[in-house]
Formats: sequence, structure tokens, C-alpha cells
Amino acid sequence: MILGAKHKTAIIDASSAIILAKVGLHTLLSEQFQVVMSKTVFDEVCGYSLPGAAQYRSLLKDGEIAVMEPGQGEDEEIVLQGASSLHQGERDSLCLYFQRAGDFIIIDDGKAAKWCKANEVPFINSLLLPIVLRTSGLLSKASCLTYCKEIVATGRYASWVIDFADKCLKDETIICVP
Repeated sequence: MILGAKHKTAIIDASSAIILAKVGLHTLLSEQFQVVMSKTVFDEVCGYSLPGAAQYRSLLKDGEIAVMEPGQGEDEEIVLQGASSLHQGERDSLCLYFQRAGDFIIIDDGKAAKWCKANEVPFINSLLLPIVLRTSGLLSKASCLTYCKEIVATGRYASWVIDFADKCLKDETIICVP
């Protein structure tokens, strides 16, 4: 399956939003996906004037992203009992996923990624986004490599994550969002 514009909805966490804004991929992300942030994540990014704050405020104003408050249903509490060590923004992003506000999560926190994997929540990290866009024909190979290098320099990634992304780049593996 190849992506189409606004084909899927991505729930994004603060760390990923900041990384993507720092490297200039936030606009392309919002052009290709419906983007949802929890109110906690939006407040974290924009309330403290973190990198990307002005960009995400503008995207919200232009209707390019949505900000949602997760409900506090019994099902979410049961599901998230094992996620108590995660930050509130990550937990809220997961709640939005379980409330079917999105198809997958973009999250860069290692603990949250492990939780997603263990609980079969579809996710990617920021480093895989340029590769997704490349395999969809939306970025040239040169642009993809440049973005990947900038993201590695900006974020904090385990060596196995970087190795996985490098393998996808070298093999030109088609990565589709979950």
C-alpha cells in the first residue's frame, strides 16, 4: 500500500513534533496525514514555546492539525495501567489511539515505543517518517537522506533504531505506515 494525501491519521507526541519541526518536516507531515495531537502534547509544545510552537499554532489555526482531549473511559484506564511510567503526553496519545482518533502513533520515546510494541499499537518514530515519504514517492532519495541525517543529529536514537533506518534506506525497503 502506498500513501495518499490525508490517507491515514497520525497521532503525534511532543518529542516527535519538536524533532519534525526542527528539521522542517512538520508541514509535509500535515500535508500527507491527518495529524492529531492531544491537548497535553499541544500545550507542552506550544505552552513552553518549544521548537515548533509557532508552526504548530499556525497549523492548528489553518485547520491542518487537530487537537483533542482524550476521554477518561474505563477501557483506557485498564489498557494504560502498565503505562504509568510514561509522561502524560504519551499516555494521552495512547488514549487517543484507543479511542480510535488515529491509525498510528508517531512517538520517539524509547519506553513508549516499547509499550506500543508490547501492546500491538502501530507506531513509527520520526526517523522513519522521511523513509515512509520516500517510499511513497514524496521525497527524493537525496532529500530523504538529508532529513534522516538531520533527525539523527536532532533526536536521541538507540543504535539499533539507526541501523534499522539505514537498512531500510539501503535496501530501499518499502515502509508503509501501519
